[in-house]
Amino acid sequence: MKLQNEKMNKLDKNSIRKNLLQENKYIMNLWQRFPWQNSSDIKEASIDIAIKTQRSAKLLFAPNRAHTLEELQSKLEGIKGKSLQYKSKLKRKRLKNKIEKLKGKDKRKFKKTLTKVDKEPREVKVEMKPTSSKPAKPVFNSEGKMVFSKFDFAESPFIGNETRNKKETKDPHKLLRKIEKQKEKLKLLEEKGEVKKVDEIKEKQAWKTAFQKTAGIKVKDDPQLLQNTIKKKIQQKKKSRKAWKARESQVQKQMEERQQKRQSNIDEHKRKKKSKKTQRLVKKGRLIPGLT
Repeated sequence: MKLQNEKMNKLDKNSIRKNLLQENKYIMNLWQRFPWQNSSDIKEASIDIAIKTQRSAKLLFAPNRAHTLEELQSKLEGIKGKSLQYKSKLKRKRLKNKIEKLKGKDKRKFKKTLTKVDKEPREVKVEMKPTSSKPAKPVFNSEGKMVFSKFDFAESPFIGNETRNKKETKDPHKLLRKIEKQKEKLKLLEEKGEVKKVDEIKEKQAWKTAFQKTAGIKVKDDPQLLQNTIKKKIQQKKKSRKAWKARESQVQKQMEERQQKRQSNIDEHKRKKKSKKTQRLVKKGRLIPGLT
């Protein structure tokens, strides 16, 4: 390889160019001999050939062209190094872009949290100055329950324990019996001569009804109205019983009608079946009509 390179260097560049131009002229003369081609085509072909010959000459005798295997290897290594540098630069650029994106996301999140915090109502802490006076002791009633006001309405003589503990019944029969019992009790006390006690019970009952009305509770203490409601209920029950009986009778009637219809359909089917059988027997001559 080294000998060949030395020989190539010894060759004269001008002589090679002259030889190429001579070959070009010879080819041009050949092209001119053909009558079917135009002169313009010949000129274009000659220009192309000349350009190609010049390019090949430049390539052959380029100053930076590698002539040995070592030079080629060194050039390849240089190209590889350049490509690696380019790749590393690209990677760095991508990493930088990713870092910037992440930073941008973090900033946005931080801004969102700040806006949320600004929108939320802030609690205003008010520092209460300690009062020098001692706190009041809690007050308890007779039942052992704490009382928060000066007046304990729960212990009032006008509100019984029955209203606090038990829900009053809505059954008019029970309410009427209760009123009647109370009246009998008051009569017995009057007969005994305990008029003061009777007045106290009546006053207590009046206050109780007043408190219940103010609380929005319906007070059913009128015996006449209770009797009317009892009568209405009895009438409703009678009406519903009548309706139920009428419904039962209607259902029974419908069932009987269906049963009758079913039986009549069965009988009709049997009759038709029998008549068909007799007709078949008559056709076959096994049975004579009128003799059976």
